[in-house]
Formats: sequence, structure tokens, C-alpha cells
Amino acid sequence: MSKPDVKKLKYVLCFNCCSIFSAKNNPDKKCPECGYCPNPRQYKNIMTYAISSVYYGHDYRQRYEKQLAETGEITARYALSGPAIILSFLAVAALSGIIGGISHDIVKKVFQVISRKAIKHKDDIRQNKIHITNDMDINIFIQHVNDFHHDFKNMEPIIKLAVKEEMFAWEKSDAVKKALKKVMKKKKFTDEDIFNATMKGLKKVEHPHKLYKPSKKDFAGFWDKIDDEDS
Repeated sequence: MSKPDVKKLKYVLCFNCCSIFSAKNNPDKKCPECGYCPNPRQYKNIMTYAISSVYYGHDYRQRYEKQLAETGEITARYALSGPAIILSFLAVAALSGIIGGISHDIVKKVFQVISRKAIKHKDDIRQNKIHITNDMDINIFIQHVNDFHHDFKNMEPIIKLAVKEEMFAWEKSDAVKKALKKVMKKKKFTDEDIFNATMKGLKKVEHPHKLYKPSKKDFAGFWDKIDDEDS
């Protein structure tokens, strides 16, 4: 996987009623159930941040914590596939509480609604591959998202370093791919062209890309159409 890319998501989460629906032939991401249509930039920023919080703050963290517990050190590195779509949606719910100030009770209800509404898409969004089934699992997941938001708070220093290295590696990989893509468009190119493009891509990335951090106002009006019948 490269950097989190919302364009690759095949499904959309409605920030108003928690519906989950196909993104195909729906460029405006208009909810078929409540008619809500998100601001494009807002949706992209929040989903990108949510995907990143799962990928780096949960998936990679768990993998490195497991390695550290089993071997006492970090020696192996990973190239994990992208996070399950449903986890990214659940991360939006978690962030609405962490950043947006939405109450824990509502966030918990949103978790239940998303999990229920995701059932009909379970194979596509990998709901059948995750294990968040009780309050303890939910609390751990929310804590991981919270720690990611606060610069990997409560994470072992050695694991924090490993995860940040993963973030940096993907930045460099993307920059090199873009540079090489321009070379490949030429009818003729040499090994030197490839080398120069690679070096150019690497030099472009001196520090990991800073994600846009959503603010409290980005979550205003979230989950307004959820009622007791949905949970």
C-alpha cells in the first residue's frame, strides 16, 4: 500500500446517518438513505486521517507489539496491506469523539450502527476479518486511534520509531514512483535516467508528510440522523 488514498475506497460512510454505500457512480458521495452530501475536502481530510490512524496507529502497532513481545526486539519490518475499510469507518467514529468532542455514549452507538450496517458488505469491507466485538476491543481500538492523534502517545519508544520509519518509507516510495513514472513515459530511456529519477524522488522527501489534522469544527453535525432504532 502507498500513502492512504481515499480515492481507492470502494465504499462511503455517511457522516450523518452512518449508512454505508457504494462509491461507484456516486462522485458526490450523496447518501441514498438520508440525502446527506459531504463537503469533498472535509470528507477527504477526515477519511485520510482515519485510514492513517488505523494503518499506522493500530495495524502496524499491533504487529510490532507482537514481535516485541515474542522476541524482545524489533528486527523484522513489514509491508502491510491497507486497513480494512470498516476499521477506517470505525476510526472516523473514534475521532469524532477524540477531536469532535462527541460523547462516548454516542460514539459507542455509532460503533454499533456501523457494525450492523456493514454486515451486508462484510466481504467487501473485510468486516469478517476483524475482531472488535466487545467493549474491551472497542476501548483498545479507540485508545490506539487516540494515541496516534497525540503523536503515538503511550507507545513503546522502539515501536514508535519503527512505525514512524514505515511512514517515512512510504513517503519515499511514493516520491520515487512518481519520478520514475515520468521517465517511463519516454520512448527511450537509459539506466542513468532511472537512477537520476530515483535520486530525485528520494531527495524530494526529507521529512515525513504532515497529515492534515481535522479540527473540532470538521466534526460538527456528525451522526445527527442516528436514533435509538438504529442501535
